[in-house]
Amino acid sequence: MNPPLSGINLARACGATTLFLTLAACGGGGGADVVATAPPPPPIVTPSVTVTGEASQVLVGGKPVTLNAAPVVGTTIAWTIVEGPGTLSAASGATVNYLPPAAGISANTTVRIKASAGDATKTFRVTVYPDPGAPGLGLLAGVLGSQGNLDGAGTAARFSTINAIAPDASGNLLVVDGGQRLRKVGAAGAVTTIALPASWPIFTDVSVAPDNTAYLLGLDGESKTRVLKLLPDNSAVPFLTSEQTGQPKRIVAGRAGLFLIGNAQIATVGLDGSAGVAIGNEQDGAAPCRDGNGATARLGAINDAALDAAGNLIVLACSSVRKITPAGVVTTLAGDLTATGTPRDGVGASAHFGNYQASVAIDQGGTIRVLDFDQPVANGDTSTIAYRLRMVAADGTVTTLASGTYRHDTPATPVAGWAYPVKWLRYLTDGTAIVSKGAELRKIADDGTLAAFAGDSGDITGEVTGPVATARFVNPRSISADLAGNLYVLDEVTRQRTTAYKISTAGQVTKILDTTLAPPLAASEIIASPDGTVYISQRRYVGKFDQPAYNAGAIYRLGADGVPQPFAGSTADALASAPRKDGQGAAADFYAITMLGFDADGTLYVEDQGNGALVYRRIDAAGLVTTVAALPAGVGVAPDGYRYRADSGAGLVYRLEASGARTVVAGTAGLSGNRIGAAPGSLIASPTHWDAPLGLAVTPTGPRTLAIVSGGAILKLVLPN
Repeated sequence: MNPPLSGINLARACGATTLFLTLAACGGGGGADVVATAPPPPPIVTPSVTVTGEASQVLVGGKPVTLNAAPVVGTTIAWTIVEGPGTLSAASGATVNYLPPAAGISANTTVRIKASAGDATKTFRVTVYPDPGAPGLGLLAGVLGSQGNLDGAGTAARFSTINAIAPDASGNLLVVDGGQRLRKVGAAGAVTTIALPASWPIFTDVSVAPDNTAYLLGLDGESKTRVLKLLPDNSAVPFLTSEQTGQPKRIVAGRAGLFLIGNAQIATVGLDGSAGVAIGNEQDGAAPCRDGNGATARLGAINDAALDAAGNLIVLACSSVRKITPAGVVTTLAGDLTATGTPRDGVGASAHFGNYQASVAIDQGGTIRVLDFDQPVANGDTSTIAYRLRMVAADGTVTTLASGTYRHDTPATPVAGWAYPVKWLRYLTDGTAIVSKGAELRKIADDGTLAAFAGDSGDITGEVTGPVATARFVNPRSISADLAGNLYVLDEVTRQRTTAYKISTAGQVTKILDTTLAPPLAASEIIASPDGTVYISQRRYVGKFDQPAYNAGAIYRLGADGVPQPFAGSTADALASAPRKDGQGAAADFYAITMLGFDADGTLYVEDQGNGALVYRRIDAAGLVTTVAALPAGVGVAPDGYRYRADSGAGLVYRLEASGARTVVAGTAGLSGNRIGAAPGSLIASPTHWDAPLGLAVTPTGPRTLAIVSGGAILKLVLPN
């Protein structure tokens, strides 16, 4: 008989058993055989710790930031600030508060806070921003001037398109602006808008009679001539509707009536609306120019006209200065009645005038002044325009006072301040000579010097880098910022050429991209990661008639050498109704891509469309694209917890609530033009940017600040506290 097993021996015997044990032998009951398995080894736990914070961007002197840490294993958390200023509420514990410094911050400052759990550590980064100053809009870089529709004093006003200008008898100037607004400019340059009946047509010209009654010329949808009479109290009454005046383009008001000026014919209308004599013949405008009486004269192409003190109409026609008496007799004061030839000074017929955008006015002494232009074509270049400011004496002697050239291509090349066409020479009652230049009015001296008067159309004549005070952008459309405070601007110079700029915290603008992406398409947006890595996206619409709509999208990462490197997606067609393809780099496709922002680890997230629905895509540092169900918390959100979007077509910036409600924080509906100062101010409404994804023109730059693209300007908006 075998000796009985002791407790120790029993344990050894049970331990030596391989698979089968009896319950009786190993402490079990019931005598049944059972199967036992060895317990699994305990899992290997890698020490780690996670840190979350209620904010990662805070103002100097701002409220504390609460940080929470959770270790994988039960270990006490130790907290330390390893970089930057500020204090912690405790040195250990699952939760601490970071308190930013109360003062002493003049630039964006990085603070790194480390949580340690044994050997595991995790660093949380907080950016502390300096005090942004008083709320309102200010200029960061570029130029405030533009087209627009702002009333205001002098250069603070904005005009859309100056179609015509006319002085009144009270020292003001009336301006037909964009064909639908009438603006009054005082002698000091203050601009106001005169309300006009909404039912009237688009106006083309204005003239003021000696009794200060203004007459506006327009054409209705039936090609009938319409004249609106505007009394000195700004009340408006219809004056004329006629089909018999040859669709005039200009109007001149005198004591006895109106002159309605067409291309080659002038009709006269009495103050009672009765028809008078006709000068020239609209149907025979190509006939050789000649003097004569009424309809027997031939005027050729008429450029401009003005009334002298005796009631004679002085007309620029046939590259000559013509005089038409109140009886309709046409004579030539100066010029050779030919449309070709080099402009020259001289007496009478020995002189010659240019035939391009010419304008005539009569100064306070009764002397005729002419602003004339011609196109001297050299080597096939039709963009160079020569201008001359000239004087015509009573005896027909023509003298040139000032001359030069400018270019009318885009962007224009500035020469002696005449970067845009200068026309519509007019004299105010105090003798000040005024011309229009682009979307502004300038005073002009006899030597051709231009001085500011009203409006500011800007001086964008090309790209200019350097200090922000003198930098210029051509057509900026997207902006982004890194955590250091640098701005990045995407500039669409043409539909084929894209440039990008960095605006440093030191106030310098440098070019970081100048390329034509292949295929030749302009990029659509720019975004910078927190550390300043720049990404450019490219969108392409490939819609075809009676075929499904395709789009294409690609993202490029900008290298240190300024060369965009393919990162994700491609310019291959992507069908709108198809699901999006995830994958590595070019294997993925995008349809309508909008780059939204980065998570705490620097991973890029974008918005797209797939199968007709909105989708979100995640792109890691290696360019791997994955569709995700939702955005991580904080992506695309400003430090204050809101999202901000710009509607460039309306000139508005919105703050979006979680409920979907939106509040205008910059810009005023119905106004266009940069007006800085107290918010909401005014921004430039640019319908030409209608195809840009919503929001590209605004980026958060701090807890209370936004950078906004508005025309050729980069603006800073400081939000209320």
